[in-house]
Amino acid sequence: MCGITALFGLKQDNKSYYLELSKKIRHRGPDWNGYYYNKDDGVFIGHERLSIISPETGSQPIIDKKNNIILSVNGEIYNYKELYKHILHGKYISHTKSDCEVIIPLYEDFNVNTPKLLDGIFSFVLYDTQNSDIFVARDPIGIIPLYYGITEEGEIMFASEAKCLKEDCPFITTFPPGNYLKI
Repeated sequence: MCGITALFGLKQDNKSYYLELSKKIRHRGPDWNGYYYNKDDGVFIGHERLSIISPETGSQPIIDKKNNIILSVNGEIYNYKELYKHILHGKYISHTKSDCEVIIPLYEDFNVNTPKLLDGIFSFVLYDTQNSDIFVARDPIGIIPLYYGITEEGEIMFASEAKCLKEDCPFITTFPPGNYLKI
């Protein structure tokens, strides 16, 4: 199990605070942690990693500069090899050995239909830096947790555990299983 903390529409430049929010769920991913922060776009995506598949190269968030995508995933994609072979037909070369990286080329080709192609347990946050699009999804059964809230300033927050949101969001709820959000 890994941990995701993602904040969008940030009004303040407070990277140290955002890192502390991510640190609250370090127990979910004690092997490695990483983040993407762009103060001009008002975006922070933190990831606490538990290394199961590709411990050497699967660090997250995955930053794909060619496709302008930032991706943080909690879960496991069981059919990733089949997706590369039969759906993507070798047109995307994986930069990591992570099962989760397959979400990037699927999103490029199938956009909001990407979760329908995934066999696995997952919640993920994807940020398209070129178009400023945010795409969030959760597996159909809801095995992997994901919560979201909105701050009084209108910032949108997502996290693997609600405790990352409770100090900032007057309203927190579970992101519904089998759903996606694109904004």
